[in-house]
Amino acid sequence: MESFTTTKTNYKITLKSNKNVDVNDVYNRIFFSSFDIEDVRIYKHGTDEEVFDDKQSTFNKDKIADTFGDEQYPNGYTTLPLKKEDFKKKELKKQEGVYGFLNNYITSYSPNNEMDSSLTEIDVTIPIDVKNPIISLEHILKNQENENILYIINNNIDYDSLEKIVFDLYIQIVFLFEKGFYFSEISLSSVLYVQDKYIIFDMKSIDVIKRNDIEKKKILNNTFLNIVKKILKLDYEDGSLIDHINKIKYTKLYYFLKRIDYEGQLLWIY
Repeated sequence: MESFTTTKTNYKITLKSNKNVDVNDVYNRIFFSSFDIEDVRIYKHGTDEEVFDDKQSTFNKDKIADTFGDEQYPNGYTTLPLKKEDFKKKELKKQEGVYGFLNNYITSYSPNNEMDSSLTEIDVTIPIDVKNPIISLEHILKNQENENILYIINNNIDYDSLEKIVFDLYIQIVFLFEKGFYFSEISLSSVLYVQDKYIIFDMKSIDVIKRNDIEKKKILNNTFLNIVKKILKLDYEDGSLIDHINKIKYTKLYYFLKRIDYEGQLLWIY
């Protein structure tokens, strides 16, 4: 995330598109509703203009024109008529007949599909709840002495808390994978505890992935194992994560992590 700040009434999380992924394709109303995060509002960065997802929009009698979608530019009202001298004569000479004429004519009106050089930036706002403040996982792990924070035993997080964190991250990663995205890295500071759920807010390490992309799947698996390693504060060079979590052997979480490490399968079995 670009920043995480608070106002008198809201938490504000600022996120920015990267060169490959538009932030609106990831952090939208569908995303937050899928994880039951309530009262979220999304604004264009630094403005009071809300960002709405077309698939989630409801009928509004004051915006009947929206039935046909957002107004596109250029359109017939802004650019017609096309002057004859606007055609590139050299290009027309290369094409013969009616097809060549129509192809050039239509191309002259085709909108530019290239992304704007200024990357999209949004502000996600969530109302402040005194009883359930939003806090980063990094801060939680640093403040072990706070009785309201995760209970730590021998410098390691307890099993129930670890399982909760891992499962929350897992369902989010699977959700985004189904939409064609993956994280190449997950930092503790990018994971926020929001309304009793651990949510990743990160546009810097998210990228596009296809189902048959084996190499990126390996990166995703390593990313998951590495975030668990960070949570447990493990520092090792030899062996794998599984070799260092014998305390939770034969548990659901242990076998979940073992499937990732040994079989390359990101699969939670209930």
